Amino acid sequence: MDSSTNIAQPLKRHHDPLKNIHRGAFEQSLFYFFEFLLSFSLYYFLAIGIRALNYLTIYSLNPQILLHFHILFWISLCILWILAKIFNRYAVFFAGIAGEFFLEWTHSTNIQWILIVYVGWSILAESFRPYRGGEYYQGKHVFKQIGFSLAQLLLFLPILFFGFIFNTTFTAELTLNTARWLLLANFFVNNLLIIIPSWLGLWILDRLLSPYFPLSKEEEAILVAQEENEDDEQLKSYFPQPGECYVQSLTHHSFFEDDHTIVIQLGKVRVYLCTRCTAMILGAAVTFFIISLITYSLEIQISGVWAFWFAALLPLLPLTDWGLQALLIRKATTSSRLFTGFIIGVAMNMITLADSHQTTLIIIILGYFLIFGVLSIFRKKFREKRDIEQELLSKSANI
Repeated sequence: MDSSTNIAQPLKRHHDPLKNIHRGAFEQSLFYFFEFLLSFSLYYFLAIGIRALNYLTIYSLNPQILLHFHILFWISLCILWILAKIFNRYAVFFAGIAGEFFLEWTHSTNIQWILIVYVGWSILAESFRPYRGGEYYQGKHVFKQIGFSLAQLLLFLPILFFGFIFNTTFTAELTLNTARWLLLANFFVNNLLIIIPSWLGLWILDRLLSPYFPLSKEEEAILVAQEENEDDEQLKSYFPQPGECYVQSLTHHSFFEDDHTIVIQLGKVRVYLCTRCTAMILGAAVTFFIISLITYSLEIQISGVWAFWFAALLPLLPLTDWGLQALLIRKATTSSRLFTGFIIGVAMNMITLADSHQTTLIIIILGYFLIFGVLSIFRKKFREKRDIEQELLSKSANI
């Protein structure tokens, strides 16, 4: 079987770059769930130490009254603006309003609904100009993009003026009307300071993804004109195409195993990520957030016994799923990899809570690693046998 025969049979990819990304209902629900929890976690953790009605300002117009907003409030809002342009807008929208509500509910006696409304308003407004890729790095429509953010702020200022509830005693020197104008000026100036950083964050993302942007029409025309070999089209299936970011540090699998990856669309670039590793990181982050929420905000202690059983038993599911795949008994799916990877992340966090059972847990974990090592050896042998059989079948088919 010569090289020309190989080229005539192009690699059949799991993810077709010429087709839209298709996800099943379960997989799509998981993505929305992850996006919601990630956005909620980032917003809440950045602002967890802030009293909702007692923010300290980075630009104090009147230091005698505490009507100001902490820098972390604006940083967290800036991050949500960026995520709203990349993730599903409704996942980020509900995460933002839920995060601000929960923050105020756990840290204040009086919920400031006007701030919750503004968080949701600004996220929705920013999401209607989603990240496309290239416009920030190339400097296109800079003033239009910044002006749009400024417009949504100006439209909300009248609502803030009449809707903000003050928890302060007014005097002849400081009237309610004066306080409203001071708040408006303070809110406006602070908000201006995150418009440029949000644009800069997307510029950095543009810069990182620029080597993977799809070819322009002019570049495609030049490439077609330079093609001399009829087998060039077949060779394309063996390499990532323009518009695809497929790097080993993110996928952990060769290009021939792209079914082990998930695709994240960032503008016009498809970024490939290792499915289990991505789910594991998300599982660890989400569990850490929930544990912190229960322990510090709700002041509920998690039982070390429950943590021990979670940490000891949860890895059985992902190990079984991976083992069946390694022995070629069952082929894992994207949904199963997402689910089992998430479980590993949960188990990793539970290990730290099982204080009184650490020795037993270490022994159990070492046992899991031993089983994993044995399965890895069998996996290699089974794959070598499968590859030899496929090569023999291919040779017999070409005779």
